[in-house]
Amino acid sequence: MEAYAKILGKDFQAFVRTLRVSLGRGRLGPEFIDLGDDPAVSRVQAEVFWDQEKRVFVIRNLGRNGIMCNKKLLRSGEFSELFNKCPLKIGKFCLYFLLPVKG
Repeated sequence: MEAYAKILGKDFQAFVRTLRVSLGRGRLGPEFIDLGDDPAVSRVQAEVFWDQEKRVFVIRNLGRNGIMCNKKLLRSGEFSELFNKCPLKIGKFCLYFLLPVKG
């Protein structure tokens, strides 16, 4: 299964198959990752996208509630670069952003 990245958590795994994907709750689609049922997570809480200039994936918080990225609080509208094994906390979900291993 080919993917740009994987988002992994306890009993959770999703693949990033496009260069822009939204994360939240209660929706399905190829460009959306449903994190599950948590009222602290907005329907569209965050987006992960490829920054062509910096050549890195970036996460942007779109929700009212903050998210944690690499132990840093991201408020609504704030960005952070993602790296391999980058820890994320979105609502009650503890996740990791994983990049493919070059082989």
